[in-house]
Amino acid sequence: RAAQEAVRAAGVIRKEVCRRCRLVIDYTQLGKLQYALNKNHYWIENTEYADRVGLSVIVPESQQGAFKALLTDLGEGQLAPVAEERLWAARQGEAYVFFPESQLLLPDEPG
Repeated sequence: RAAQEAVRAAGVIRKEVCRRCRLVIDYTQLGKLQYALNKNHYWIENTEYADRVGLSVIVPESQQGAFKALLTDLGEGQLAPVAEERLWAARQGEAYVFFPESQLLLPDEPG
């Protein structure tokens, strides 16, 4: 009975398969791109400033096509993201927690 109550209290955790993508852009593109990424609910994980700006962006796999289309529109065909790593995201309260692929279990994989 205690286990049933604990499971009920924990609730359902929804997880989503994502890709970490890397972009390198000019400083002139930064504000417009940050705005568009936030507006479309993509997660900017890290921003590195050097000669150019490097962005690490987490994008749900289900939105990869829309993400690439957005970059094509914003960058006039010049922005090319590099998918670096597959991971998954789980919502924890108001925040998201990201886990590496090594902890990813998909329905078609034995577990």
